[in-house]
Amino acid sequence: MTSENRYKTVLKIAEYLPEPIFLIISELPQKIQNEITEIRLRAGRPLALTVNGENVFISQKGQVCYLNQHGLYIVSAKEVELTFQNMCEHSVYAYTEQIKRGYIALPFGCRAGLAASAVYENGTVSGFAAVSSVNIRIASEYIGCSSKIRQYLIGGVLVFGPPSSGKTTLLRDIIRSVSYGEGTSRRRVAVIDSRGELAALNGSVPYNDVGPLTDVINCTDRSVGVEIALRTLNPEVIAFDELGSTSEVNAVEKCFHSGADIITTVHAGDVFDLKNRECAKKLLSSGAVKYAVHLKSVGETPSVFKVEQNEGEFELVPIFKETVLC
Repeated sequence: MTSENRYKTVLKIAEYLPEPIFLIISELPQKIQNEITEIRLRAGRPLALTVNGENVFISQKGQVCYLNQHGLYIVSAKEVELTFQNMCEHSVYAYTEQIKRGYIALPFGCRAGLAASAVYENGTVSGFAAVSSVNIRIASEYIGCSSKIRQYLIGGVLVFGPPSSGKTTLLRDIIRSVSYGEGTSRRRVAVIDSRGELAALNGSVPYNDVGPLTDVINCTDRSVGVEIALRTLNPEVIAFDELGSTSEVNAVEKCFHSGADIITTVHAGDVFDLKNRECAKKLLSSGAVKYAVHLKSVGETPSVFKVEQNEGEFELVPIFKETVLC
């Protein structure tokens, strides 16, 4: 899938929605459909989309509105519940593990985030009840968006930025580029696709182009996936999205000591945020990351920093800045 045919994915994903909302989405101009990155249903509030980075509402007549005004399509609680049930294929139990993490994996690498009332069992979240809103994120594949930074893909790479800045999209293309050997020798890549967003397996075949030398471990815990990859797949590079815990950093350090490079992402708005995130700080101090790539927002100019070690401390030295479309 490329950015030019995102509308096809939007229309397929819209089939999970109640018929009135599906019809509204399907009848939008193709240019709008092709720029949709999120579809948001909130009970008792207007139907909203994120279009080309901007939040908009949809009227009862299917028109895009930039103001919260009269005549907007108001999503009912019943429609939110029906969407949730459709995405679970009317078997909530089968999706329990995903739901208690707050999302449901959808086809083509898309994902639905859930806002609901948490249900606790023995002190931990066991699921959600009374889903109040659903945020469907439309995945995008931008072939070649990592081309400007290929020279920095030897050694560990950490991509960081705020939510919806294009981290996953860039990571996906980095994986593809490394596997094809664009600008360097081809390398074996193991992808730990914990939420099914990177490769977007259709059965056993990746929907997205992640390269000819890429193995995909799908929908598993990242730390466990790294262990499996190192033990059984002999990767030269291991990639996964959204580093979030110290246990994952420990897994990354095992990659480093085993001779495999790591490529991953982390949520951080800027360098200051990055340095103050415990897992990121530990990772950058480990020596496993050679370059850090900062994405401010989709289509914005990224920056590349070299991670230099000095007596147990790390420093981020800016070395590259140019527009990369992702």
